[in-house]
Amino acid sequence: MKPRVRIGTKILVVFLGLLLVSFLLLGSIAVSSIKSVGDYALQSSTALGERAINDSTGALEKLGAQIIEQKAKDVARQCEIYITSHPDMTVADLQASAEFQDIAVQAVGETGYTALTDYETLICRFHKSPELVDLELHTLAQKLPGFWAVMKPTQGGKTSSGYYDWEEPDGSIRKKYMYITPIHAKTADGTGMHVAATTYIDEFSRPVEKTKSDITAATSAAHEHINRQIESAQDTGIGILIALIFVVAGCSFLLSRMITKPIKELAKGSEAIGKGDLDGRVEVKTGDELEDLANSLNTMASDLKRYMKALVEKETRIRELEIVRLEKKVKMLEITIDREKTKKAVSMITETEYFKKLREEAMDIREKRG
Repeated sequence: MKPRVRIGTKILVVFLGLLLVSFLLLGSIAVSSIKSVGDYALQSSTALGERAINDSTGALEKLGAQIIEQKAKDVARQCEIYITSHPDMTVADLQASAEFQDIAVQAVGETGYTALTDYETLICRFHKSPELVDLELHTLAQKLPGFWAVMKPTQGGKTSSGYYDWEEPDGSIRKKYMYITPIHAKTADGTGMHVAATTYIDEFSRPVEKTKSDITAATSAAHEHINRQIESAQDTGIGILIALIFVVAGCSFLLSRMITKPIKELAKGSEAIGKGDLDGRVEVKTGDELEDLANSLNTMASDLKRYMKALVEKETRIRELEIVRLEKKVKMLEITIDREKTKKAVSMITETEYFKKLREEAMDIREKRG
């Protein structure tokens, strides 16, 4: 009977199974580790970048607030000097003075400006936009609650500062920072004013936005590079797996040949012994248990041959003795048969009339001699 599954097939299946399981297990662990490291590196770099951006933004915004504050104080000092040197000028006179207009309304940052407000009535007296001049600022409380929250505490000539949302003409909202400080001099009509310096705070943190975009681009590039490395590792792993499959298949084939060839020799030798050929020898030189088995099979054939020879010789001797015994019985039987024949022949002779007459004559002669 042919084997249902050959040894070579079993070895190939076992080796390939072990290879695939080991490779898939190690590969999944390696890919998972690479992904974990990549994700950790990405998260770390992203967190580090965000932290650096936040710290930089906070520092620049703080610096911007200091610049705005210093600008408000500088303008307040300049206005104070001008009002002190023109004690007879009222608010109306100052509004009509182009020289004072240039002092009162100055640029802050890229788009910001300073403005002067009556700190008792909170009516704007000097502003970049003419439509806001002489406007009661409390009317902006509902539209710009953040602005009003910073402005309201200055009533009476107090200092205030803070952030607030400003609505742009297109309806968008941007954050501004404003610092308000009083002018330590009053006009001829007794009006006290303060200086409000304000601008968009993101003007100072704008360089960080570029840095943020650069960090984001670098992080994205690093993430893509890590993904490419993972894909490359996977492709390399697949290539290695295919190569290993061929190598394992070749090794399995050679190993199966190394095992099955001696086994076939053993099977052939046992078949020959089963048919009575005890002179054949199984030649297996593997240096392992198969060679020991072949030597045992050869030894068994030799012992079996000697046993068969001894058994044949013993049976021959037994047959020879039996033949001798039978020959003796035949001779004894022949002797017995001869005796019987002789007895019968004698009987036949003695029963004849002639023998009876001779026996009577012999008896008469004995009697006469007696």
